[in-house]
Amino acid sequence: MSERLSKVENRTNYGRHRRSYMEQSFENWLEENAISFETEVRFKNNDLNKNYFVDFFFRDKNLIIELDGTQHRNTVEYDKERDAYFENVLGISVIRITHEEYQNGSRMKEVCERLGIKSCR
Repeated sequence: MSERLSKVENRTNYGRHRRSYMEQSFENWLEENAISFETEVRFKNNDLNKNYFVDFFFRDKNLIIELDGTQHRNTVEYDKERDAYFENVLGISVIRITHEEYQNGSRMKEVCERLGIKSCR
Protein backbone atom coordinates (compact mmCIF):
# COMPACT_ATOMS: atom_id res chain seq x y z
CA MET A 1 0.00 0.00 0.00
CA SER A 2 2.66 2.55 0.99
CA GLU A 3 4.60 1.68 -2.18
CA ARG A 4 1.49 2.39 -4.23
CA LEU A 5 0.93 5.75 -2.51
CA SER A 6 4.55 6.78 -2.85
CA LYS A 7 4.34 6.58 -6.63
CA VAL A 8 3.47 10.01 -8.00
CA GLU A 9 1.16 8.67 -10.70
CA ASN A 10 -1.05 7.04 -8.02
CA ARG A 11 -1.66 10.19 -5.99
CA THR A 12 -5.06 11.72 -6.68
CA ASN A 13 -3.79 15.24 -5.98
CA TYR A 14 -0.77 14.91 -8.27
CA GLY A 15 -0.49 18.03 -10.35
CA ARG A 16 -2.05 20.26 -7.71
CA HIS A 17 1.28 22.10 -7.51
CA ARG A 18 1.10 22.89 -11.23
CA ARG A 19 -0.74 26.09 -11.98
CA SER A 20 -3.00 26.42 -15.00
CA TYR A 21 -2.48 29.25 -17.45
CA MET A 22 -5.58 30.93 -16.04
CA GLU A 23 -4.24 30.69 -12.46
CA GLN A 24 -0.81 31.98 -13.46
CA SER A 25 -2.36 34.87 -15.36
CA PHE A 26 -4.64 35.80 -12.45
CA GLU A 27 -1.77 35.51 -9.97
CA ASN A 28 0.36 37.85 -12.09
CA TRP A 29 -2.50 40.34 -12.23
CA LEU A 30 -2.89 40.20 -8.42
CA GLU A 31 0.84 40.78 -7.95
CA GLU A 32 0.76 43.74 -10.35
CA ASN A 33 -1.99 45.25 -8.20
CA ALA A 34 -0.11 44.53 -4.94
CA ILE A 35 -2.89 42.39 -3.53
CA SER A 36 -2.06 40.11 -0.59
CA PHE A 37 -3.15 36.53 -1.25
CA GLU A 38 -2.30 32.91 -0.61
CA THR A 39 -2.54 30.05 -3.09
CA GLU A 40 -3.41 26.39 -2.62
CA VAL A 41 -4.52 26.92 0.98
CA ARG A 42 -5.88 23.76 2.60
CA PHE A 43 -9.05 23.79 4.67
CA LYS A 44 -10.04 20.68 6.62
CA ASN A 45 -13.71 19.73 6.82
CA ASN A 46 -13.66 17.50 9.89
CA ASP A 47 -17.33 16.55 9.58
CA LEU A 48 -16.77 14.92 6.18
CA ASN A 49 -13.09 14.15 6.78
CA LYS A 50 -12.14 15.99 3.58
CA ASN A 51 -9.43 18.46 2.66
CA TYR A 52 -10.37 21.35 0.43
CA PHE A 53 -7.68 23.25 -1.46
CA VAL A 54 -8.57 26.68 -2.80
CA ASP A 55 -7.01 28.53 -5.71
CA PHE A 56 -6.74 31.96 -4.05
CA PHE A 57 -7.44 32.96 -0.46
CA PHE A 58 -7.57 36.59 0.60
CA ARG A 59 -7.35 36.32 4.36
CA ASP A 60 -7.84 40.04 5.05
CA LYS A 61 -10.95 40.13 2.83
CA ASN A 62 -12.31 36.77 4.08
CA LEU A 63 -12.66 35.76 0.44
CA ILE A 64 -11.86 32.76 -1.74
CA ILE A 65 -11.62 33.01 -5.52
CA GLU A 66 -11.87 29.79 -7.48
CA LEU A 67 -10.95 29.75 -11.16
CA ASP A 68 -12.93 26.96 -12.73
CA GLY A 69 -11.54 25.38 -15.86
CA THR A 70 -13.64 23.21 -18.12
CA GLN A 71 -13.17 20.17 -15.85
CA HIS A 72 -15.48 21.84 -13.31
CA ARG A 73 -18.45 21.21 -15.59
CA ASN A 74 -18.37 17.69 -14.14
CA THR A 75 -18.08 18.74 -10.49
CA VAL A 76 -20.94 21.20 -10.06
CA GLU A 77 -22.51 19.43 -7.06
CA TYR A 78 -19.15 18.89 -5.34
CA ASP A 79 -18.27 22.56 -5.86
CA LYS A 80 -21.62 23.61 -4.36
CA GLU A 81 -20.89 21.42 -1.32
CA ARG A 82 -17.47 23.03 -0.89
CA ASP A 83 -18.83 26.57 -1.31
CA ALA A 84 -21.58 25.91 1.24
CA TYR A 85 -18.97 24.69 3.73
CA PHE A 86 -16.83 27.80 3.25
CA GLU A 87 -19.76 30.20 3.43
CA ASN A 88 -22.02 28.59 6.05
CA VAL A 89 -19.47 26.97 8.38
CA LEU A 90 -16.37 29.15 8.02
CA GLY A 91 -18.06 32.41 7.02
CA ILE A 92 -15.78 32.88 4.00
CA SER A 93 -17.27 34.24 0.76
CA VAL A 94 -16.53 32.39 -2.48
CA ILE A 95 -16.38 33.79 -5.99
CA ARG A 96 -16.25 31.18 -8.75
CA ILE A 97 -15.09 32.34 -12.14
CA THR A 98 -15.52 30.06 -15.12
CA HIS A 99 -13.01 29.86 -17.93
CA GLU A 100 -15.38 31.74 -20.22
CA GLU A 101 -15.98 34.50 -17.66
CA TYR A 102 -12.25 34.86 -17.12
CA GLN A 103 -11.55 35.05 -20.85
CA ASN A 104 -14.16 37.75 -21.48
CA GLY A 105 -13.51 39.60 -18.20
CA SER A 106 -17.19 39.69 -17.26
CA ARG A 107 -16.56 39.08 -13.52
CA MET A 108 -13.56 41.39 -13.10
CA LYS A 109 -15.61 44.37 -11.92
CA GLU A 110 -16.99 42.26 -9.06
CA VAL A 111 -13.50 40.96 -8.24
CA CYS A 112 -12.01 44.46 -8.25
CA GLU A 113 -14.76 45.76 -5.97
CA ARG A 114 -14.31 42.89 -3.48
CA LEU A 115 -10.52 43.30 -3.47
CA GLY A 116 -10.62 47.10 -3.30
CA ILE A 117 -8.82 47.64 -6.62
CA LYS A 118 -9.67 51.04 -8.03
CA SER A 119 -8.63 50.57 -11.66
CA CYS A 120 -9.84 47.31 -13.11
CA ARG A 121 -8.76 45.68 -16.35
